[in-house]
Amino acid sequence: MKNNLYKNMPYIDVLSEPSINMIRIYLIIRELQVNRNNRLVLTLEKLCFFYSVIVSDDMVNTIINRSKNKDDNVFYDSEDESFSYKNSSDIKDAIEGNKIKDYIINMCSLDLITIEIIKNDKLLSINKAITINENDPLILKWIENIKKIKFCINKSERELYLSLIEACHV
Repeated sequence: MKNNLYKNMPYIDVLSEPSINMIRIYLIIRELQVNRNNRLVLTLEKLCFFYSVIVSDDMVNTIINRSKNKDDNVFYDSEDESFSYKNSSDIKDAIEGNKIKDYIINMCSLDLITIEIIKNDKLLSINKAITINENDPLILKWIENIKKIKFCINKSERELYLSLIEACHV
């Protein structure tokens, strides 16, 4: 009887919730907004890449294996994939960034982040700190994945999107 009850319930994708997505964006900006010289480096386009990748351990590990450690012959094993995120609509969302741009507009209107245009690059930074439950397993996973692929911030947008497409076809 219990299984029949769940069978008829609608599926709710937690990753489609606006507040969850804005937290993901906030974390990416917080962690990647500046380089070692304290210069802004996170563009809107690079944000779209990180936004798409950090939800999937499998994609993160594929990008690490194909990019950073290709010459070192160091490979990370895929972990248990709790969120499958490998389909063409996800790539399209990352490349077009329409959904992410809507969240950015909301976050700017809330004065949480700012966008500076420097040499035609839209650079993102945190304007106001917010409180996030940093012990939440999902948040911990995202922060860990951001740190694992932080090296990608130095890559061109073209290189990032090519690695995203490659990671989705593994």
